[in-house]
Order: sequence, then C-alpha cells, then structure tokens
Amino acid sequence: MEHNFKHEDMAKLISVYFKGLENKDVRVNFCDGENGNVSLMEVSRSNGITQREFRELKKEYFEKIVSEIYDCAGRQVTDIINYGKEGSIVIEHGYIKVVTSELANHVVVTTREKPKELVK
Repeated sequence: MEHNFKHEDMAKLISVYFKGLENKDVRVNFCDGENGNVSLMEVSRSNGITQREFRELKKEYFEKIVSEIYDCAGRQVTDIINYGKEGSIVIEHGYIKVVTSELANHVVVTTREKPKELVK
C-alpha cells in the first residue's frame, strides 16, 4: 500500500512525533538537496525566553521515525522515497529517476501489514 504525502503534510506528522516523544516544538523543513536529509528547527521556551536550534535530520533517522509512526498503526514500512524539487534525481525501486512536477516535494511511503508474531 502506498501513502503519498506532500512535504508540508509529512512535516506536520514529524512535528507531532517529536511533540509526543520529547514534548518539543519542532518545525520541519525538507531540503532541496538530493541526499534525503531533512532540516529541523527546535523551538523551546523557558522563563519567557524563546530559543531556536537548527539541526539536520539524517535520511536514516527520518526513515526510522516514519517506520515507528507506521509501526504504531500496525504497518511495516517497506520503502520510503523522498522526492525533492522537480528535476532532482532519486532512486526509485533500484532505478534512477528524475523527479517530475507531479511528484516534486512529496514523500511516498510503501507499507504492508505487519506480520503476526508467533507466541511460544
């Protein structure tokens, strides 16, 4: 099953993940780079002072977060493709592909039902 997200919708989902996990206000921005990394801006407030910290979420950690989100819904992630800007290059199912305008700035997550665990 494929789940297609616009970058801004995936950004909201990841922000909610961090809010639930670390109780942090995290704003997510997708980079236009071809390495699949994601930019994060953490906003923290303490004693009336707002601090912002910028960091990069590596592709592997981004994929781990998406997998954990789907794991909670009983789904196993089999593939994640982060399509950047139009004209960029991605690897899709083992093939090099140029991102078209229809897929630009989208994340496609392919999942399947989690296998049932055997109880001994």
